[in-house]
Amino acid sequence: MKDRLIKAFGEGDERAFTQLYNQLKGKAFLAAYKATRSRVEAEDISMIVFERLWEKRDAFDTMAHVSRWVYQVAFRLGLDKRKTSPPTYEFNEEIHDAPEEHVDLSEQDIIRLELVEKVYQITKSLAPYKQRIFQLYFIDGKKIKDICEALELNKQTVYNTIYRIKNAFT
Repeated sequence: MKDRLIKAFGEGDERAFTQLYNQLKGKAFLAAYKATRSRVEAEDISMIVFERLWEKRDAFDTMAHVSRWVYQVAFRLGLDKRKTSPPTYEFNEEIHDAPEEHVDLSEQDIIRLELVEKVYQITKSLAPYKQRIFQLYFIDGKKIKDICEALELNKQTVYNTIYRIKNAFT
């Protein structure tokens, strides 16, 4: 069935494209959201991904190939967008507003999403300045010196905060 869907899609069948879109839009959104951490950006990127998918419709031969391509392109576009956008140092609850369509996820994806949810819950409970330090150090990979300069904190305060954040995860 999926092979017929991909074949019809490759021949330009718009109904087949609509079916693919409905099956993969959640996957595209989650990949883009993972990279950008912005619902608005993830939605925009998802649309771009499906526009590109339509343009390359004759390049795919299996559903797995299409699914993998959608995820990779959405994630890469998200990373590119994140690199070109100014950084934000606040946490938000947009992940909880993500569409709840059926998405075929592997066991590894499910474990990863559960882990992300746990990290989100712990970081949400942190004080705002600790959230900023968490983002800068653990997510953005900034050095302690850079964090001190960006947040105008002394080195020992940043070290102590990182230590307390690590303890919050144990």
